[in-house]
Amino acid sequence: MHSKTIAFAITAALVFTPMLAGCGGSQGDAGSSQGFGSEGVEQEQASVPVLDGKWRQEGHADGEDGMTGAIDGDMIALWISADGNDWIYWCGTFEAPQSDAPYTWTSKADKGNMTGLLSSQDDTKDFSYADGKITFKFSVRGETTDVVIEQASEETGLLAELKAGEGNSVDKAESDVKDLVLKDSGYVIQDGYVQYVMAIDNPNEEFAPHFVSVTVSGKAEDGTVSFSDDWMIGGLLPGSMTYWSGQAGNGNVAESDNVEIKISVDDDDWYKTAQKLDFYQIDNVSTTTDSRGYIVATGEITLKDAVELVDAHNAEKPMLVCVFKDAEGKLIAGSSTFTHSDLKVGEPSTFEIDSRFKDLDYATVEVYANPWW
Repeated sequence: MHSKTIAFAITAALVFTPMLAGCGGSQGDAGSSQGFGSEGVEQEQASVPVLDGKWRQEGHADGEDGMTGAIDGDMIALWISADGNDWIYWCGTFEAPQSDAPYTWTSKADKGNMTGLLSSQDDTKDFSYADGKITFKFSVRGETTDVVIEQASEETGLLAELKAGEGNSVDKAESDVKDLVLKDSGYVIQDGYVQYVMAIDNPNEEFAPHFVSVTVSGKAEDGTVSFSDDWMIGGLLPGSMTYWSGQAGNGNVAESDNVEIKISVDDDDWYKTAQKLDFYQIDNVSTTTDSRGYIVATGEITLKDAVELVDAHNAEKPMLVCVFKDAEGKLIAGSSTFTHSDLKVGEPSTFEIDSRFKDLDYATVEVYANPWW
């Protein structure tokens, strides 16, 4: 996850360093429309610009990396668009102009909507409007520059999602959030390591965790802790049953060790979303063995719909998890990998998931996909 964050931060720096400065115009009074003069002659009213709609960075064509924005009523939002993703940077109040004269306003941040990896940490931000353009300060890696955005013709649905509460952070203590449920798990100890698999149910209808902490630990027969490993996962959308596989241990795990798997979410690490995990289709799953005798799962995955996930996850390059079950449907073990290239909507993509198992006694095999960072 850290590499993803750094990559996008660098992308933002490269995109915004050469921006033009000083294009916002000078500060002026908002002004008001003139009524009737003292002699009863109606004076000409100044036109009031309508700023609602989509905005994009000046000099950047649609689809190019840069800054995009949207204004709707008393709300303004800005996104950093990079590599086909939109990362929320600012969401706050908007004050509409009363005339076409240059003016400035101070936007108050809506922190509940600013939970992304590249969101501003400021409580307020100053904006200037002049000549059909909006200017504001943007800082990255210690450098500050003026960003200029101008109105675009097409509409955006991202701001509508924010206004509906999509992506809003919630506190478990103040909301009807239900705990995640570890429905099943299994593991195999091999070469001193634990190869584990688990199924996690999110019983909520409109809440999902930003991050889930997975702790896999082992105790020897005398009660001493032989190992303890932590893993952070995400993308567990409401109503979903997700499967995860990983490796834990230090190379010295014994068959007699008692292995325990636990999951936890901080009370303030939940957000509201209507999104569901229903955009992958897995077909033609089968198993074979490679030249060394290890079990390999193959098949095809299709991204059914274009998805813009709220919580900075990537639907186009998911984690693939191969699940081995016994005759009763109990989890035995699992293995995982990632797609080698971005999935394209409606186009099946083949996959191959290697495992560390040779003589695994299993009845069925299934493959699942999880959005990843």
